[in-house]
Amino acid sequence: MPFSTETVQAGEYVLVRYEGTIGGHEFHQAHAAVKEQLNVHGWGRLLVDLRKIENRIDAGNVYSYAKKSKDELPWGSFALLYPPHGMDDFFFAEDFKRHLRLKSFTDHEAALAWLVNASGTRGSEGEQR
Repeated sequence: MPFSTETVQAGEYVLVRYEGTIGGHEFHQAHAAVKEQLNVHGWGRLLVDLRKIENRIDAGNVYSYAKKSKDELPWGSFALLYPPHGMDDFFFAEDFKRHLRLKSFTDHEAALAWLVNASGTRGSEGEQR
């Protein structure tokens, strides 16, 4: 499988790692698995690791994934780990990140530090805390 998910109790986040060649289908499969894990725990923190993807990443697939996550988890915070090469400037444009608590990183430790300090837990009424 081109992705794996892991629930990290200590930081209350879900990690999804992609490896090999991926496309839109794999992004959507992973989204369903991640959504289920986040909902079970009531969490909204997601670390997406794209560093081991072999093909060029289609910005539209990632944007669709992030937008869908935002629509379904409006209190969510998303850290995106990407390889230092092969990413479009699109990911860094304000239009892409508008209304998303999304931050991009090349360093795992920096991404994790930001994510665990970001709000990503819903309250009893679904509000952000």
